[in-house]
Formats: sequence, structure tokens, C-alpha cells
Amino acid sequence: MKTDLIKICQKYNISNYKINNDGSIDVNGTVDIAGTDLTSLPFRFNRVTGDFLLNNNSKLTSLEGCPHEVGGNFFCTFNNLTSLKHCPKNVAYEFVCSYNNLTSLKYSPLKVNHFDCSQNDLTSLENCPFIDGDFYCSHNRLTSLNGIQDKIYGVFDCSSNLLTSLDKCPVEILDYFNCSNNFLTSLEHCPDKILGYFACRNNKITTLNYFPKEMPSYCCFTNNRISLNEIINSIYYNKLDLEETFGFTKEEIRIAIIESITN
Repeated sequence: MKTDLIKICQKYNISNYKINNDGSIDVNGTVDIAGTDLTSLPFRFNRVTGDFLLNNNSKLTSLEGCPHEVGGNFFCTFNNLTSLKHCPKNVAYEFVCSYNNLTSLKYSPLKVNHFDCSQNDLTSLENCPFIDGDFYCSHNRLTSLNGIQDKIYGVFDCSSNLLTSLDKCPVEILDYFNCSNNFLTSLEHCPDKILGYFACRNNKITTLNYFPKEMPSYCCFTNNRISLNEIINSIYYNKLDLEETFGFTKEEIRIAIIESITN
């Protein structure tokens, strides 16, 4: 059995390893078995001190055999996973599981630095980990943000989902916030603080009510249903660029301003 494990390690260029008594493998360094046409993991890993790269194995349907601990990043993108069962419980930095067929975040690690679960079939963020940095969950089928923490310490991107409300959205986002390409009709429950770019394109918003209390560094609200008159009569008229933020032309703006003065 030990001889077989050694041969498998040689096949996948895995070095600096230790074979444990239970047949699992500890690796001091990075394991890169991306793009190797795996249908299952070649053996059971226990601890990996570096990165664990498992992406681009389109026939892989299970994470069984993954290490319990990863000291670097864990990538399992572009596979055919429907569950995170057997994924590592402890990942020091990035956990990226985008471009799969996941329908749930059950079995996620408890805490990660960066979490990317975009391009899946998720309908809920329940069971997502606590995230110290960026959180990407775009291009899913989310109808609610329930399950997310109150403060995001980096980027939060929930664009291209089925959201009709920002209910349960984080109160603070310390980098940019992207909720474009949803079905939002209001900014109610929008974060109070967004320290970076605020993108809310391609929704059905009609008013700037509930706009963040702290003005983001840049905003984009193109392809919504907010009228020029609504903006001109709001407290944000002199704070937001009508061309860049809302996509109005100079001529449209000129006519609306004249009409607001004459009326």
C-alpha cells in the first residue's frame, strides 16, 4: 500500500510528504493537481501547508479525500461539484469554489480570508463562512441575502442574481459593493457605509431613498427607473455625477434643469 502511495505522489509531482499510519498524506508545501482529468482524488490528504489546487477537473463530482487543513489557498473551480461535503475545515487564505453546480454552502469552512462562490446554482447564503476579506457570490440564483455577516471587510459582489430586496444586506462594506443585474425596486436595507465603488446597474429602482449615509467614492446607477426630476429635487443632486452615475446625456440634463427652474 505504501509503495502504491509513493507511486501516486510521483505521478502528480507531490513532494515533501509524509504518509500517516491511517494511509492519509501530509504535505509540506503546495499540491497542484489542477487540470489532471481527475474523477476522484487519488488518496486521502490530511494537512497541506501550502495551496491546494484542484480546479479544472470537469469530471470531478466530489471533494472526498481533500485535506482537513490548508495553510494557503484552496481552489476547486471549474469542476462538476454539487456539494462542498469533505472540503477543508480550515483554510488560511482564499477559498474559491466558483464555476461548479453547487446548490448549498453547507459544509463550508467556518472562517476564511476570501470567499468566492460565484457562478453556481446557489439559492441561499446560509452556512457561508465568516469572511475576513472579499466575498463574491455573483451569478447564482439568490433570492435573499440571509446568512451573511453584518460587516464585510473587503469587496461584496452579489450581482447577477434574483434579488428583489437588499434585506439582510451587510450594514458596512469596507470596499466596493456590486448589486447590479438583479430585480431590486428599492435601496431599502442598503449598507449605511460603503467605502469603495457602489454599482447598482440594471435594476428597477425608482428613488434614491435609503441611499448610504456615507457617500461612496463612486456610484453607478445606469439602467434603473430613477427620473431626472427625482434626482434634481433630491439632496444628492450636487453630490452625484448625472452622466456617469445615471447615464443621462448633457442635453437631457440641461432640459430637465430648465424645466425645474421654470416650474
